[in-house]
Amino acid sequence: MRIAGVLAHEMVHAAVGVQHGHKGPFRSLALAIGLTGKMTATEESEAFKQRLAPILAEHGDYPHAKLDASNRKKQTTRLIKTECPRCGYTARVARKWLDVGAPICPTDNVQMV
Repeated sequence: MRIAGVLAHEMVHAAVGVQHGHKGPFRSLALAIGLTGKMTATEESEAFKQRLAPILAEHGDYPHAKLDASNRKKQTTRLIKTECPRCGYTARVARKWLDVGAPICPTDNVQMV
């Protein structure tokens, strides 16, 4: 049901045009089809659920598990952009290696900044 609500929200954007954001025509149509709550994070009203329940029952369960990002590994490094002052060649280097010394441009054989 939640996926149907999110899809309906996005279809309202497509129907009225994204230039309206979540105001005016978007709000009117969203309310008319049974979406409720804050327009930037709509929820399915009971009327929406009652209208959609037979359709969703006919098609069966959505074949996907809920996404779980709780065990996602956090990025621990950031690469820093360096550039050759002569030709503009760029490279990205970890802070650890910049502390040792900046890379040398393979084209101009000068230290990159």
